[in-house]
Amino acid sequence: MTRVEDQGCNDYARKTLARWPRVFAAIQQKTVLSFGCHANSGDTLDALSVKALHRPWRSRQTERQPNRGIHVLNISKLLCGALVTICMLGMARFSAAATSATASDDKASIEALETRFHDALVAKDVDGVMAVYAPGTRLFVFDVTPPRQHVGWQDYKKDWQDLLAAFSGPVSFTISDLDITVVGSVAYSHSIQDGQFTGKDGVKTHLVARVTDVYRKIKGQWLIVQEHVSVPVDLGTQKPDLLSRP
Repeated sequence: MTRVEDQGCNDYARKTLARWPRVFAAIQQKTVLSFGCHANSGDTLDALSVKALHRPWRSRQTERQPNRGIHVLNISKLLCGALVTICMLGMARFSAAATSATASDDKASIEALETRFHDALVAKDVDGVMAVYAPGTRLFVFDVTPPRQHVGWQDYKKDWQDLLAAFSGPVSFTISDLDITVVGSVAYSHSIQDGQFTGKDGVKTHLVARVTDVYRKIKGQWLIVQEHVSVPVDLGTQKPDLLSRP
């Protein structure tokens, strides 16, 4: 190792090492000084002063380099984590928006189904009425009139045929308070359905029923698979309230 040309630095090193003889002895024994430089037995005092004065700066610089790499790595991890979080939030928002749009479209389809049912009933079109119900035996209905239940599309169609045959005159019908909830491929609703049916003798029968429907999306089409039609009953008089008063 070369000697330090700056005499001021050498004098400072000599005075420093003279004050701590144990440190100088440590240098002679090839141990590590507290300030991070290694001494060899053949080193001159000038050479030792060079190591004492200059090595700590190099050591600290060397120590800072891996720390800097760690900081860069940590920043990279944070940036990657932030990007992943942003992507996940974006996908979640997109998925929620798509789900909301689909549910809105399904709700509109069910509303259209109820409109078709209304129009078919007013027109006394039994086939049109039954077009909103699931075919086969998957249909189940509790109607307001006997029998207790109807199982299957054909059974319920006969119920409608009997009703419209008994009231051969005009039909007035409205649906109100329709509330629809869509959950995937299943939906349900409740509504108040107000009908006036005119008999052969011209007498009108007024019925306001509470209707609950369950729908399924079958081959891309919403159909009613369960229906419950009822009116309140006064338990004291054991008479039904055919107008379903609030």
